[in-house]
Amino acid sequence: MLLALVCLPLFLVLPEVGVPLMLVALRLMASRFRWAARASDGLERKRNELHKWFAHKPRPIRWLLLGALAMVVILLVVLAGYELLAS
Repeated sequence: MLLALVCLPLFLVLPEVGVPLMLVALRLMASRFRWAARASDGLERKRNELHKWFAHKPRPIRWLLLGALAMVVILLVVLAGYELLAS
């Protein structure tokens, strides 16, 4: 539970660090809380569905999707940097 509380500010400030830590915290809480177990199982199912969907795409489509995702991430980082420098 403490890990989840520590991850929340990190999730807001540094999502690339906060999101994996929040998933780990959810997995740890799953052994104690029923809602965390359901949420963790649901996320695992969605991850498996996404993995299967992605694996069945032809290689050029996978590279195109990864490239588009990389471009979105770069754009978001540039926009966040611009906002930080502008303020």
